[in-house]
Amino acid sequence: MTLTGNYFELDWEIVSKFVRLGYLPVEIPVRYKSRGLKAGKKIRLSRDVPKWIYMIISCRFTSFARLFEHERFGELMRYLLIGGSCAVLDLILLFSFVNYLHIWYLYAATASFIIVSTLGYFGQKYFSFRNYENNHGKQIPVFFAVAGIGLLLNAGFMFTFVSIIGLWYILASVMTKFLVLIWNFFANKKITFKN
Repeated sequence: MTLTGNYFELDWEIVSKFVRLGYLPVEIPVRYKSRGLKAGKKIRLSRDVPKWIYMIISCRFTSFARLFEHERFGELMRYLLIGGSCAVLDLILLFSFVNYLHIWYLYAATASFIIVSTLGYFGQKYFSFRNYENNHGKQIPVFFAVAGIGLLLNAGFMFTFVSIIGLWYILASVMTKFLVLIWNFFANKKITFKN
């Protein structure tokens, strides 16, 4: 059995690979007292949970997971997965804000963009670009500066496509997402999460 994990995701990898070999895990009850951060607890939800999910999925769908490990295109594939998930969430929020909360489409696009960018930071940092440095103080402002430029691009394209050209706001949003995605990928790769 070849193991690739080197942190807390190793636990999930071992169990997943044994299950693929036909062994079933048996839970044995134990008692323990969990440590807090001050006592040296190292697990962080924002850093470790995406790694666990990725490890479980990659062990379950091994051939599919190879796309995300490709030497040349793996980073882009991981970015597209996180970016695509964020884009779908952004469309759901946009539709909900406009149709159910009756918020003007530009305000709705701005609000959904900000919410999704906040969630996207952690996915891009830990999954897409695999940047495990604990320097949120430096990276978050840069990420949101990049996202802010993306937000301006988003609002500009939305206004152009909807108010000037006359496209349906959802179609305009899909086209805008593609254009802003290009900006976000290269800016975050070269500036925010550069190694």
